[in-house]
Amino acid sequence: MKKEALKYRFIELRAMGYTYKKICSELKISNPTAIKWGRMLSSEINHQQKYLMSNIFSQKIVEQEQGLMISLEHFRRANKMNLPKRIRDKMDKKLLKGLAKIFIKKIVAVHLKFKQEYVTSATFIFNDDVVVKT
Repeated sequence: MKKEALKYRFIELRAMGYTYKKICSELKISNPTAIKWGRMLSSEINHQQKYLMSNIFSQKIVEQEQGLMISLEHFRRANKMNLPKRIRDKMDKKLLKGLAKIFIKKIVAVHLKFKQEYVTSATFIFNDDVVVKT
């Protein structure tokens, strides 16, 4: 494998949580090289981890779509009701907590787009800057 291809594969493996030892045996590189690349390519590894997490969350959304759509519909209905802010905030907090269980991450905000009466898309903002779109 060429050096650039090795580095790209290193980033993929490290982002998936492989140890340096396992990466060294798979890519046939030395441990000092793996450590050096780990430091040098840390931002790329972090970016790849976020990309992989985003894909995992997208798959989880598909798996949990029905429950998710029900929760989003609750948001829509709650916003249409003329409830006091304190009650609306309490409902929003409860709905966000329920959604967070689906993602196993704390959701900071949800941005919904509507077409007539239906939710057409949702953007989720997580507490660690990972964004998932449906």
